[in-house]
Amino acid sequence: MFSVFIEKLLSNDAIVRNHCHENAIPSADIETARASRAQA
Repeated sequence: MFSVFIEKLLSNDAIVRNHCHENAIPSADIETARASRAQA
């Protein structure tokens, strides 16, 4: 169960990263989003 949750997080992170890259959002924003998600 927990590993499935981690897998979803990782795949979501990849999707977000690709989406942000396509929209030319600075990588700093991606790092901020990842950090805030890690704290949640």
